[in-house]
Amino acid sequence: MTETYSISEAAAVTSKHPNTIRLKIRLGQLRADVSHGKFGEEYRIPHAALVEAGLLAGEADHSGEAGGAPYPAPAAPDTGDAEWAAGEAVGAAGVGGEPASTSSAPLQSESLTGSDQAGLAASLSALTALYQRHEQAMFRLGYLQGELERFKALEETAESLRDERDSREAEARNLRAAAEERDRLRQQAEAREAEARESLLATETERDRLRQECQARETEARALRAAVEERDRLRGELHSMQSRLTAAEERSQRLDALQAELTELQSRYLEQDSELTEMRAAAARRWWHFRRN
Repeated sequence: MTETYSISEAAAVTSKHPNTIRLKIRLGQLRADVSHGKFGEEYRIPHAALVEAGLLAGEADHSGEAGGAPYPAPAAPDTGDAEWAAGEAVGAAGVGGEPASTSSAPLQSESLTGSDQAGLAASLSALTALYQRHEQAMFRLGYLQGELERFKALEETAESLRDERDSREAEARNLRAAAEERDRLRQQAEAREAEARESLLATETERDRLRQECQARETEARALRAAVEERDRLRGELHSMQSRLTAAEERSQRLDALQAELTELQSRYLEQDSELTEMRAAAARRWWHFRRN
């Protein structure tokens, strides 16, 4: 299996800055694959790609990916390769500011005069200085491009962080809304519970009142039943007394009849007594007359 590196690991093994590795990837000077890591998408750089880009010593694999075409070599220096740019500038300018031997070889002709050689040397010095300024400008341009790419990466990171912040804020808003809804539901539940307690208390109070009223009604019913029983008892006694009164009236009538009979008997007794008295008197007179005679 081909060994791969992350950007920080590639920077460590090549002694380069991670921004240099990232810039080479963005400029197409370093082959890298995109894979999904722990924190999202990340670059994985094969070992052969580092060798092909000249960042590691070793035999480069120029077989390519699918078509077999060699991978392009780096086209320009970056912020981490300042020594490479300085070496190119020195190679272009020669030693001590003089033009290089390959550039000055055609100028060694004896047909040139001293003044022409002096002017040509001045032109070559100016050209060398211009080339150095050009190399410095190219170095600054590469540095600025690297900074721009870094700023873009930072902007992308900031954008992703802003998106993440927005998502976290949305999630926090949702959580706050859920918490508010939970509090509202809790308050409603507490209000419903308080209403239920009040309703239960009112129900218990009403039940106690109805129980007391029922007990009072039962007491009243018992009193009414007792009154009815007393009425029935009194009615029985009244009937008994009426019967006794009727019997007494009958006895009174019988007594009146007996009294009348007694009165009649007394009158008859008196009559008989008077008759007896008269008969005694007559008998006495007869006896007296008899004794006289």
